[in-house]
Amino acid sequence: MKKIVLIVLSILGVQSSLIAQETETITIVNGPSDEEVKTWYISIGAAVMEDYKINKKLAAAGMPEIGNSALEITIGHSVMYKKLLMDIEWNTNYVDNKTATDRVKTVNSGVNFRVNYVAWQNNKFFLSGGADFSYMFNYFNLYTRGNVIDLNDLTPSTHTGHINLNNSQFYMGPSIVFGALQKTKFPLRLNLGYEWALYSSNWKSEVAGVANSFRENGQGRFYAKLSITL
Repeated sequence: MKKIVLIVLSILGVQSSLIAQETETITIVNGPSDEEVKTWYISIGAAVMEDYKINKKLAAAGMPEIGNSALEITIGHSVMYKKLLMDIEWNTNYVDNKTATDRVKTVNSGVNFRVNYVAWQNNKFFLSGGADFSYMFNYFNLYTRGNVIDLNDLTPSTHTGHINLNNSQFYMGPSIVFGALQKTKFPLRLNLGYEWALYSSNWKSEVAGVANSFRENGQGRFYAKLSITL
């Protein structure tokens, strides 16, 4: 009888040990992981730029100014560890400002690299902060509305009223990312950042030389975008 009791107690002890190990394993799996998590995402939101210096010259000429705010769309790839978040993004936005007689079309496009320290996270949320490094290409077309191109007369000198300008800028600044619903089918992120143009090229044109050109150094840029993981 004593042997039977000892055997039963031994079996119960082994089962208790196995249950404890399974519980510990579940706890480890459900917590934040050290493994890398790679995802693709799309973002949509607002980009707000400080005034362009060239706007003063446009205003003096009676032209509409280059817009300071735009809807921005992003496609990005993210790699996340327990304490590190890295993103590489392609961003683009479009602005169309016009008056009764003139029009300015703006296209900004470029790449952004983000490095953030993950300050806090659990199974559903995370918060990170760090820095962004961006390189943007800006294209501007200024022209008089109502122009007509005659295909029977394609001599460039007979077609006026169009100015083409472009520049490029390198930005750097702080950023934060807030993630939510991370264990669902549709994880969300809110990306916020403010950057300064540490370098800006001179204004150039694809169709003509540019006299009295200058740089847009120091221009600030704020963005706020909502991201959906693909």
